[in-house]
Amino acid sequence: MPPQALLRHFRPRWLILATTSLIVSQIIGLATPYLIKLAIDEGIARANADLLWTLGAAGLILYTLGALTRFSGQWYATLAGEDFWEGARDEVFQHVQKLSLATLATQRTGELVSRIYSDTFHIKQLATSVLPAITSLLVGVGGTAAILIWLDPRLALLAAIPLPVGWLLLHIFRRRVRPMSRARLETMAALHSSLHEGLAGIADIQALGAREIFARRVRDAGRSLKAAELALASHRARLGPAVDLALSLVLLATLVIGGQYVIDGSLSVGTLVVFYFYVGRCLGPLRGVPGILYGWHGARAAAERIDALLAIEPRKPAEPSQLTPRPGPLTVRVESLSFAYPSSNIAASSTSPGVIAGLDLEIAPSEAVAILGPSGAGKSTTGRLLLNLFDPEEGRVILQGIDARQWPLAELRRRVGYVGQEIFLFDGSLRDNLFIAMNPEERRRAEPYLDAILKLAGLQDFVHDHPDGLDAPMGERGARLSGGQKKRVALARALLRDPDLIIIDQMATDLEESLNARIFSALRDRKLTMIYLGHRVPAGLNPEHVFWMEAGCLHPGPPDLYQP
Repeated sequence: MPPQALLRHFRPRWLILATTSLIVSQIIGLATPYLIKLAIDEGIARANADLLWTLGAAGLILYTLGALTRFSGQWYATLAGEDFWEGARDEVFQHVQKLSLATLATQRTGELVSRIYSDTFHIKQLATSVLPAITSLLVGVGGTAAILIWLDPRLALLAAIPLPVGWLLLHIFRRRVRPMSRARLETMAALHSSLHEGLAGIADIQALGAREIFARRVRDAGRSLKAAELALASHRARLGPAVDLALSLVLLATLVIGGQYVIDGSLSVGTLVVFYFYVGRCLGPLRGVPGILYGWHGARAAAERIDALLAIEPRKPAEPSQLTPRPGPLTVRVESLSFAYPSSNIAASSTSPGVIAGLDLEIAPSEAVAILGPSGAGKSTTGRLLLNLFDPEEGRVILQGIDARQWPLAELRRRVGYVGQEIFLFDGSLRDNLFIAMNPEERRRAEPYLDAILKLAGLQDFVHDHPDGLDAPMGERGARLSGGQKKRVALARALLRDPDLIIIDQMATDLEESLNARIFSALRDRKLTMIYLGHRVPAGLNPEHVFWMEAGCLHPGPPDLYQP
């Protein structure tokens, strides 16, 4: 997906309506000061009360129309910005979801959240803040300049003297704005990452007595953000007063020199007043120039960060097989499988040392296999490769005689159940977590077996004893459940899909021996093909084969590993 594709989320309809309304508002704003000149020179000076009241009525109409068009312009600009933010945020998130797990494993969650949320917000401000300011500057100031020349070319030339100096200042300041804006976004992302780590691991942090360590990490990240914010604010603070000084000098010169023209009789009082009024009217848009500069470059810096993320190619599915996977328990054959995680740099193509090296494995239908080994041996990575969650560097995984990468994805996810080492439960009810991602037809087929599966997974008593039953809230990441309960919910969720192969990663250590025996005996009775990954063989599994994995290599397990 090209990075510029995000711009399509700016709806042209809202942008056109916003720009049109803002332009009309500025044109009305240009007309109203001239009514003051007419009121002074033609109404008051000539004692023409009828004209004065007519001009007053015209002014009331113009001011009302101006207010309405300003409101419309800002409202349509806000609609354009919010539509963009919603669409861009969703698209970037969906892009992240399509990235390979191997790539995502090297990234900090807080950094990704910052790009999805904060960076898209900065681009949104092009519509909500920069567009109105630019319209005001181009139409308001440009129109004012034309009117000033028409009113009195001498004073108009005087008012234009600071412009070259102003543009020079903007050019000088512009060169540093974008890198400073990018530094601010980077430090903000670092703070988000520190906050995410500190909150996600709060239980372990408290248990380890590491609160001060993580508080210091958040504090240090916050200080870095503060320094970046102050650097940008200091830079902006120097530009703003410089613009104000130039404008104030123009106002002063207009009053003094224009007043001299009035004394000399070459300029009317009404013309001087309205000229001064027009020059003063330029103050707002011109004072907004630093905001345009910083808003534009802040959005560009945010776009560069999003572009770097969108430039990462999503994982591409293989060509689907022309064969249809046979029903029934799956056969599994692994041929010369090798895998390595990519480096921690999201844009790098290099990889870390191999995690899996030349793995071969064959499992017959309905057989159970235990793959044991120490932490870091590659067991969990092997499970994810069997699920086709990673693309191997070499070799392949064959299920029912078909490369796993060529299976229809929906069928693969239904027929291969997975209970991971780290269980994902979201903040919803138990029922929602059990039936997640199941379509209505799949859910209808699964519901008659729900009670039996809850009993098999050891959850029947939990559901019966909880006052909310299946509507019991799980909390964020399953915070209201114990580790063993989370595993059992994940097991029930996998079994509700009626899989033909189930992969269970490190479940035995979270459950008591008798519960292990009951659960794994019941699983064996279902005649599933089963792969267990862990440190020991759980009671009740009685596998046909046991393997020992170490340093990414698989070896036949010694006989004493067959028993818990």
